[in-house]
Amino acid sequence: MTKREEIVEALKSLIEGIRKKEGYETDIGKNVEVWRSEPFLPSELPCVNIMDYASYVEEVGDFHNVTLSFAIDVVFANEPMAVLRSAISDLKKAIFGDETLGGLAISTRYLGDEVEISQKEDKISVLHARVSVLYRVERWRD
Repeated sequence: MTKREEIVEALKSLIEGIRKKEGYETDIGKNVEVWRSEPFLPSELPCVNIMDYASYVEEVGDFHNVTLSFAIDVVFANEPMAVLRSAISDLKKAIFGDETLGGLAISTRYLGDEVEISQKEDKISVLHARVSVLYRVERWRD
């Protein structure tokens, strides 16, 4: 497994821990996927889709510092805005609780978020969060 894959899996595991029984305000960790391409069914909501969409490399001696950018989409059905705000808080709490992702990363940053609401038969709300993870690898390794 590459270091990038380890980082993706560690972030997924971190988000899966967001459960009310663990002291969080939401249960968004119940259904977490990586790069899911098909739409979620209403019965699967809330759910999280994690996508590592870009990386930037800086050479530092015999190493590369890699900044890996993530889009984290949290999808809800028929929930008030207060629940989405709680999900934002839960994401930040989880990330800031383990910024090194178990020692794999140098740091993890919560970059921001936005909310999208579509109204058809059911109100579907999507929280789009952005996160970056900085980690180091030997030159020309991932």
